[in-house]
Amino acid sequence: MRRASRSGAACLVLAAASLLTAFAVDVGTARAADVEQFSISGEIDGLYPGFVGTLPVVLRSESSRPLRVTQVHVRVSDAGPGCPATMLSVADTDLHLVLEPNVQTVVPVEVRMVRTAPDTCRGATFALAFTGAGSVEREAHTSLPATGANATELAMLGAALLAVGLLLIVRVRTR
Repeated sequence: MRRASRSGAACLVLAAASLLTAFAVDVGTARAADVEQFSISGEIDGLYPGFVGTLPVVLRSESSRPLRVTQVHVRVSDAGPGCPATMLSVADTDLHLVLEPNVQTVVPVEVRMVRTAPDTCRGATFALAFTGAGSVEREAHTSLPATGANATELAMLGAALLAVGLLLIVRVRTR
């Protein structure tokens, strides 16, 4: 009877080790070499005091992997003497967008010109500088790093060992 109990305990230990190993799959820490980029551009015409409209911001992936874009920020510079950047506001945009490799997409961003802007701002050209935030979309790993072991199969093995261990322990205790 002790032998079956020890076998059950051993199966439980192996099951726990298998399951823990399966769930300790490579989570992928970012390294400088992993940093991928996307480009941001956009322009808008026909501005006038009181204007409210949409700036079509173009996001273009320059990555070989999907990118999760989370934010776009547009900084406005003066259009010239008499038309300061404070006359034009561009909304910061929080996104939940996955940008596929080598693809571009357009994101609408709200633009407003102050109603009290001087007439020199009518039709003016403001320089826009774009920045964005995001990360490389994490890929699902089906194998364990450095071992080649399949994480799903290892988890299934762990579950099976867990079941066998429990059955052996229950069997010993019911005798």
